[in-house]
Amino acid sequence: MHDSSSDVTSFRLEGTSLYITSYNTIHYKLVTSNYQLGTRFQGKFVAHDGKVDVYYNGALKATVDGAFGSGYYKAGAYTQANCNNSSPCDTSNYGQVALYGVTVTHK
Repeated sequence: MHDSSSDVTSFRLEGTSLYITSYNTIHYKLVTSNYQLGTRFQGKFVAHDGKVDVYYNGALKATVDGAFGSGYYKAGAYTQANCNNSSPCDTSNYGQVALYGVTVTHK
C-alpha cells in the first residue's frame, strides 16, 4: 500500500523470513521465520481511521499508522536487489510472484 510519496506497508520476504513493513521500517513485524517459497497465503490490508490493519491468513498481525489523504494498492514482485547490493551478482537472478486473486473494495 502506498501514499502519495512513500510505501505505507507491504509484505517483504527475506530468505525464509516474511515481514510486514511500516514506511521505511522494513522489519516492522515478523510474520513467520519459516516461510517456504510457493506456499500460498492470504494477505489483507484494511485502511481506516488513520491506520492500516494488516492480516495474514485471516489473522490480524500488525497495525501501521497510516494517516494519509490518498493511497493506492499495488500487487506484484518488487525485488530490492541489484548488482550493487546483492551477492552473487548474476544475470540469471530474478524475482517471481504468483497472485491467485486480488480484490479491492472501498467503503
